[in-house]
Parts: sequence; structure tokens; C-alpha cells
Amino acid sequence: MSDSLTKKLVYSENEATLSSFDGGYIRTTNREMVSRYDYDMPKIQNGIIDSKKRSSGKVNLSAEMVPKVERLVVPKFRDVKGHWAEEYITKLYSLDVFDESQTFFTPEIPMTRAEFIKGVIRACDIRPTVEQTSTARTSRRKQPPETSPFKDVKVEDKNYQYIKEGLEKGIMTGVSSVYFKPNDPLTRAEAVTVLIRALGFGNRAPNPGYYTYFSDDDKIPSWAKDSVYVAREIGILEGDSYNKFNPDKIMTRAEASAMLIRFLEFLEKDLQQDYRENIILYN
Repeated sequence: MSDSLTKKLVYSENEATLSSFDGGYIRTTNREMVSRYDYDMPKIQNGIIDSKKRSSGKVNLSAEMVPKVERLVVPKFRDVKGHWAEEYITKLYSLDVFDESQTFFTPEIPMTRAEFIKGVIRACDIRPTVEQTSTARTSRRKQPPETSPFKDVKVEDKNYQYIKEGLEKGIMTGVSSVYFKPNDPLTRAEAVTVLIRALGFGNRAPNPGYYTYFSDDDKIPSWAKDSVYVAREIGILEGDSYNKFNPDKIMTRAEASAMLIRFLEFLEKDLQQDYRENIILYN
């Protein structure tokens, strides 16, 4: 049995009578349940079981739910209008991947490690434990206080649950066994590695000796090369105008937004998500 969920995001312009307002995104969520049953049973004739004959076969069933249509809120930032990454940024906020309510997005400053893992966790729709029910929170009160795995990330930190979830899922580790460095910027190589781990594609690269096809292939760290190769093959990674990957370049918030959108588009088009498990990696 398969219970699958697909989502489609479309930008809709406002009518002329509302032209003083920007348009917005409409998200359509479709859910389909498909099942197949194999049966092998004794054959019954006239109410009598015939032990020498069998009745076998397959039955396929499917049901589509009524699509859910939602109008999403598009944030307004003073420093994003006309920026090359404006569409990516507004999409991520509309989808609640980013949720800070500020006047400025500051697209050209570095994306921090904590911000990026939060974005990845929310993009995958993995529910961090911060969103558990009050019953679960009550039961935890009877247990010893939780201890953070990192000395520089407190349990009370607003991004703690995302960092913890990323660590437990094997998506993103600390810079050492005891330090996460949440406010440090991350490089393009680090960001790509995180996304490929989230997809569970870390071992999809060919045997050693392959070429990533970027002109600075020899500059890509060995620990990131598999992820870079796979990311390029599935379309969530692009080089610059000189076909360079620039693995050690600090990633800006705008660049991270573009990469996260390509990550989401891959999930939408190429992965059939299991509704009950949220994402294939965590079966």
C-alpha cells in the first residue's frame, strides 16, 4: 500500500482591481492512496469448499482525495525587490521554510550553519521535537533535564531542535564532537553535502576516479566530491559563468535560497514522498 502526497506551487497575479497589491503563491496539495492485494483462497462452489481447487489473483485499488488549495502569504522585504533571488526567497517564506518576520532579508550576507539546517529540516517537513504534543512534553518533565550535544548550543536556543534533528538524522554534524558553531557561515561544499545527506544520496556517486565536470574539480575537497557530483547530476547544483563550483566560497543567503528551491523542486518532481514517513530517507 502506498499513501503519497504531491504539492504544486504556482504564482498567481492579482486581478486588475487589486493591482496595488502584489500577487501571491497558490499551493495545491494532492493525496492519492494506492493499494494492491494478492489473494490465494480455497475455491467455494454452492457454499461448499473445494479443497482441490484454489481461487487466486490480484486486486488493485486507488483513491484520490479532494485537492487542498491554499493561498500563501508572500512577505515583503525592503531589500529583496528586483534582486535576482527574489522569487526563490519569497517562495521559501511562503512555504514556511524561512519564517523570520523582519523588514530586511539581507540576501548578500552569509548564511549561517544554524539557519541552513533549519531551512533543510523545514523544507523536508521533518517535524522537530519542539512541535510535539503537550502530553509528550508533560512526560518529559518527569525525566532528567535534556543536555545539548554541543557546548555552544543551549537547549533553550530557538534553533536547538533543528540542530538536534539534523544531527540525529545524520544530515549535519558539528565542526567537532562538542562544537556546532551555529553562527558560523558555511561554504558551498558544506551546503551541498548537507542537502545530499538529507536525500539519502550520499553513496550514489560512481566509483572513485570520476570527474564532476566543474572546471575547478581539483579544488573540491575529497569529503564533498561525491555529494557535488550527485547534486550536479540531479540538477540542484549549478556552476558560475566559468563553470566553477567554488567549493570554499561562503554561501550567501540569496545563494542558499536558490539551492533550497532547487532541492524542493527535486523533491516535488523526482521523489514520490511517503506521507506517513515524510521523506524516503527516514523509512
